Amino acid sequence: MPLNENNPHEPPQESHWKMQPNQPLALQPARRDISVLVYDAVNLESILMMLPEVQTILDAIAVGGHRITDQDMALNQTCKHACQVCWQIIPGQGLFEHT
Repeated sequence: MPLNENNPHEPPQESHWKMQPNQPLALQPARRDISVLVYDAVNLESILMMLPEVQTILDAIAVGGHRITDQDMALNQTCKHACQVCWQIIPGQGLFEHT
C-alpha cells in the first residue's frame, strides 16, 4: 500500500475506496456477533434458548426457565474472558494493521 503522497507520516489510504483504516470499526462486527455464535452453538447442543436470553446470560444475568447447567454451557461457549483480552490487545499492539 503506498504512503499518502501529501503527508508521508499519515496512515496509508486504501486505493480503491480511498478509506482510512479504522480498527474499532473493524472489530465491531466481531463483538456484535459473539452472542449470535453462542446462540447457534447452544442450539446445536439441543438447548432451546432464544437470542435475547443468550444475550442476557452473556451479560451475567440469570434467565428464568433454564437450568443452571444450560446457562453455564452458554457461558462456556463464549470464552468471554479470552474475547475481552483480545479486544484489549489487538488495538493496543497495532496488530492486524491494514497492509
